[in-house]
Amino acid sequence: MTRYRNTKRVTQPCRIVVGSSGIVTMYVPYNEAFLNEFKNVIHKDDRHYNPERKVWQIKPEVLASAIESLQQHFSKIEGLDALIESPFDTLKITPDAPDELVRYAAKTLRAKYHPDRIYIDNYQEMFPHASSLAEAKSQATDYLQEVGEAEKLILDSRREE
Repeated sequence: MTRYRNTKRVTQPCRIVVGSSGIVTMYVPYNEAFLNEFKNVIHKDDRHYNPERKVWQIKPEVLASAIESLQQHFSKIEGLDALIESPFDTLKITPDAPDELVRYAAKTLRAKYHPDRIYIDNYQEMFPHASSLAEAKSQATDYLQEVGEAEKLILDSRREE
């Protein structure tokens, strides 16, 4: 008997929740094609299956890869919107903030989180997940890029209106 692999997208929703510790919990209905791909994409040290709760737990570093796999196999992923940060959240402002405030917020964040302002005595306070000063400076650089992109996205979208 020939066995055909189910390539259809599953209509049952799956759900993603990020805990306060940063561990990502995925509630995923059984799908053999997804599981095979998931196990190939996510290294076994970065994932754990809890058989009692029937959930997968993954490290935050592999979340993007996990979401990619989920999107290929499931038509609905609950909790995904909560993971995507809006540009207003990045700049810590409200959507009705005027352009001057958008620029000021970005400028203030660039000054506060500039890699040259991160020292050995304050990096753990500013970047709690960083294990070293070099890693904190790298995270600061990435964050500044996000701030710049958020500022550009907000201001460009308002110019188009």
